[in-house]
Amino acid sequence: MTRNPLLIDLSIVVTAAILILVLSPGVAVAGMIALLVLLAWAVTLILDSRRRRDESRRPGRPIPSPRGRPQDRRPSAGR
Repeated sequence: MTRNPLLIDLSIVVTAAILILVLSPGVAVAGMIALLVLLAWAVTLILDSRRRRDESRRPGRPIPSPRGRPQDRRPSAGR
């Protein structure tokens, strides 16, 4: 049986949110925890986008053509 990974992630997030709201001393503390989680997410998003941008700018790495075949080949006569 296959499961949707997004559904599993959503259930983990909902469970964590309920636990934080129940176990924290107040809603303000839960809000601060949520802000810290959003800050951590933003930092990882920025780092990932920089890493991808740096990898695409490396010299000597071939740039993929839009059609997925090498740029130096000609299309076949029948196409």
